[in-house]
Amino acid sequence: MNWEMIGAIAESVGALGVIASLVYLASQIRDGTRATRRTNAHDVNESFRAWWAQLSESEETASIWQRGLTDPKALTSVEHIRFSCHMLPLVTLWEEAFFAADGAIG
Repeated sequence: MNWEMIGAIAESVGALGVIASLVYLASQIRDGTRATRRTNAHDVNESFRAWWAQLSESEETASIWQRGLTDPKALTSVEHIRFSCHMLPLVTLWEEAFFAADGAIG
């Protein structure tokens, strides 16, 4: 065996090692991305559940919500503020859900 052949074999083994490392790294990044997306989806779902629980736990809040959706002019000024304060988190949740589904968050 000559030194050129040994050098060529060593370079080939090194190149295979680099390729194997890159394939492993890509698979780890893919797994991490999937885990992050699952976590984001879970967090958004938990936020929606908390929002709906808040709405369903109070008959007064549910009544304001229902009237705010069907006839907003029937709300008093205080009820209009309460409706708006309940609507803003919902809009924010939809925004989070949109970006989470797109993979842009996290």
